[in-house]
Amino acid sequence: LPKTSSGVSCMNFNKIEGDSLITCSLVHDNDSVISITALGMGAKTDASLISTQGRNAGGVSLMKFKYEDDYIVSAFAVQDDTNFIVVTENGLGSVKKPSDFTTHRRGSRGSTCTKITERSGLIAKAIVVKENEDLFVTTYSGKIIRTPAADISIGRRGTAGVKMINLGDDDYVKSIAVVAVNESEGEKDAESK
Repeated sequence: LPKTSSGVSCMNFNKIEGDSLITCSLVHDNDSVISITALGMGAKTDASLISTQGRNAGGVSLMKFKYEDDYIVSAFAVQDDTNFIVVTENGLGSVKKPSDFTTHRRGSRGSTCTKITERSGLIAKAIVVKENEDLFVTTYSGKIIRTPAADISIGRRGTAGVKMINLGDDDYVKSIAVVAVNESEGEKDAESK
């Protein structure tokens, strides 16, 4: 990428009307890419199947949607020994193992990651997490809570998990972030997703 203060185009969105960028992530050929949708579907794809393209390319189809009004809320690189947490709009959270997901080719519909109910609400975000990290959960009203990742149980595919934050009326989870411990300096650095 050229150095410029005004930025450059990194992707062409003319391919699909209404499409937009949700995240970016560094990946290696031996990684898997997990995609999580708002309606609780999850797909695991080998990163080596996602071709390298130029800045003006529109990308490849990573996932097809089982439900017409579904959309991807999070995507990230993992290895099978890396867990991730899925948090719903109504504050439920569950840690998942990538090894519980079958690896598919690009364009699959995936499988159920979290069962969506009236209690759970839609999926807000998903993020890679380690046991020795803490999680920040923020809401649209500006509320924030910090929770040790080790306190959140590992759930099977399809489970919505445990209550992570109590929400007021008309408030929903906006985002989550991990806080990694820097053992050598005793400091903590937050990485927002």
